[in-house]
Amino acid sequence: SMTIVGLTCIFAGQTLVITKFPVLRDFSFYILSIILLFLFALDEKILWYESLLLLLGYASYVFWMTQNRKIARAMHSRGGFLKTLTDDYIADVERRAKEAEEKEAKKAAKEEGDAEAGEPKPKEGGVGFTPTAYDANAEGADKSSAASAAPAASPAGSAKPSFIRTLSFTLRNSKSFVAFRKNTSAYKCIAKVQKAFSWPLTTAFKLSMPESMRDKCKYWFMWNFGVSVAWICILITCVLIFTTRVGCILNIPGIVMGTIVLSSGTSVPDSLSSIIVARKGEGDMAIANVLGSNIFNIFVCLGFSWMLWNIAEGPYEANALKGNLWFPIMIVLVYSCFLLIAFIVSRWRLTKKLGFSLIFLHMTFIALTLLTNSIGGKQPVLLHIKTDKGKGYPPAEAASDKYHGVPKFEVATGKKLTAPAKTPSYTSVFADSLIDLAAADRSVVAITAAMPGGTGVDKFGKRFPKRTFDVGIAEQHAVTFAA
Repeated sequence: SMTIVGLTCIFAGQTLVITKFPVLRDFSFYILSIILLFLFALDEKILWYESLLLLLGYASYVFWMTQNRKIARAMHSRGGFLKTLTDDYIADVERRAKEAEEKEAKKAAKEEGDAEAGEPKPKEGGVGFTPTAYDANAEGADKSSAASAAPAASPAGSAKPSFIRTLSFTLRNSKSFVAFRKNTSAYKCIAKVQKAFSWPLTTAFKLSMPESMRDKCKYWFMWNFGVSVAWICILITCVLIFTTRVGCILNIPGIVMGTIVLSSGTSVPDSLSSIIVARKGEGDMAIANVLGSNIFNIFVCLGFSWMLWNIAEGPYEANALKGNLWFPIMIVLVYSCFLLIAFIVSRWRLTKKLGFSLIFLHMTFIALTLLTNSIGGKQPVLLHIKTDKGKGYPPAEAASDKYHGVPKFEVATGKKLTAPAKTPSYTSVFADSLIDLAAADRSVVAITAAMPGGTGVDKFGKRFPKRTFDVGIAEQHAVTFAA
């Protein structure tokens, strides 16, 4: 969701102000869905009443949406914090209601022939007509007059072309694409391959949703909608099977394939729809699209699937619910809280700076997922980061245990500039005392974490080399090793 919101902020083309109440409403239901998912997955199985609770969660969300304005007004009338929370939403609702009233008034005035609001009503005895778009392909149409009858270019200030059309035009006319298209053989070859791969699907779509029935049946859109949903289910199942098998072959955990591969594919439609409405100035709708789809995914997609499984097979138990599932769920919960904090910090404004910040946070989430799951094997993940001490300063590079903390020194040679002390240092007293103890007791050993010179262990090591241990820059290991 962070990536979708981030892309929306970047490609909105403007700074959008979002209202607090609907965003907090959707966040509340989203966090509730994550918490329920976490609690139900703790025992590594899903029971029928747990899937029912998920479905009821979405039913409560739908009910809230039907009473949204009433709830907001009731909260606003309470005053105090609730009034502050709903102020901008109530103002937005009243503004939209006023605009709708003005629009209706203008429409009514136009129908009555009000010259100030619309076109004048034709005089009695006059001839009225309705201009229609010219169809060059219509029967009997004059092909030669198509160019003159075609509508002129939209004047300045008219509606902008859609985001998808603008993006498609930009990509197709980019220098790289034009240069690639000039290489006719490669372009034609790729086009043929694309057509060959897409032919089975396009044929199946055309056969199951024939366009010829659109004009014959008034309610044909209902059939198209149902078949579209069925095709989406089939294609998602295929993608899930392929992704699972590829992950199995490459020995990549399912949580990684789901977080990176599947989520990327399913986020594209949400991203495009959010960007489109954001470019129209509907910031609230863009955010509601993101959060609402996530709420639907958890409450309905998981709840309904698990309910069907419980009816047919009994309690749902799968490897997906076992292992460290709690970790990514908690990460998503924290992730969502970060998104809410980002909105608050940005003063409820969708800006490009916020967009890039959210994408950076999502990349961090992906990195955490990769680093906490073994790729290509079932062994625990070991992250080894090697550093070169004193890199770029030869005296510090040459002295493995020096220059961690330094007094005054000569930069060219690295030689100390402080005068020798008249009394023995704490380090030398410690080293001599440790040597005396070790001489009297063979069980005394010295352990240092890459600081033999700074602790006096180097002096001890010269006397008792077999009882001296340097564990490197790993203080925690030094403590465990001592035990």
